[in-house]
Amino acid sequence: MKDENRLFKNVSFNRKDSFEMQLYHHAKQQGMFAKYVKRLIQRDMEQAHSSAQCAPLQPTPQPSFTPPVEQKQTPPVIVREEPKEKKVSMSSFI
Repeated sequence: MKDENRLFKNVSFNRKDSFEMQLYHHAKQQGMFAKYVKRLIQRDMEQAHSSAQCAPLQPTPQPSFTPPVEQKQTPPVIVREEPKEKKVSMSSFI
């Protein structure tokens, strides 16, 4: 007979995942699984509540965004050396 005043949530652990099996064995060692999970949820809620009271959230300053300046690249200048003219003197023909 199911108690209609209770809500049920199943938790599954993957037998092929070693970390999930560590979680399963740890939870199993704690005694009553449902009570253990409820205490973890309670601790999480208290932590969230206390951290919200201690330090109110401040808006995080956002870095200003400056769009990148598009730089025009000039095409490379190709310098061609002209062949040098040889100066020929008349003495080279003699």
